[in-house]
Amino acid sequence: MTRAGRARVVTLAVLATLAGVVALRQLGWRPAGERRGESSPQDVVYGMLEAARGGDVGRYLSYYSDELRTALKRAAAEASRNDFARYLRESHAPIKGIAITEPETLSADEASVRVEFVYKDRTEAQTMRLRRIGGVWRIAQLDPAARAETVVPYGAPVQ
Repeated sequence: MTRAGRARVVTLAVLATLAGVVALRQLGWRPAGERRGESSPQDVVYGMLEAARGGDVGRYLSYYSDELRTALKRAAAEASRNDFARYLRESHAPIKGIAITEPETLSADEASVRVEFVYKDRTEAQTMRLRRIGGVWRIAQLDPAARAETVVPYGAPVQ
């Protein structure tokens, strides 16, 4: 095969690969490790919780609107970044399960979700208000969490 023939084959292979990747991305495929994006308010909440569990401060802060992000950065600045990362990991480690309701649409760019955090000895419910900013959902407001004691601790054997 001539050099020009090999170049055409390589070019066609590259174009076919790119077309395949574009088609897969259109179907929702994302490479491992890539954030799915904020396609829904629930995705934002799950992403924020995943970042907190991993102690990823930068990613954790990225899920909040500018106002909340600024307040959280101030809180993080009072401790070192490592201490804040440890706080995130330790405060989210005891969570046994999470339930997020379907978003309640408040306007075209605002929604709220109720998030229930299941711990061994209690459940806490919190409403989060999200706002689409520049086409991306961000957590814009957090209501105080309501705590409910659990009669039977999570993980207790059923009798």
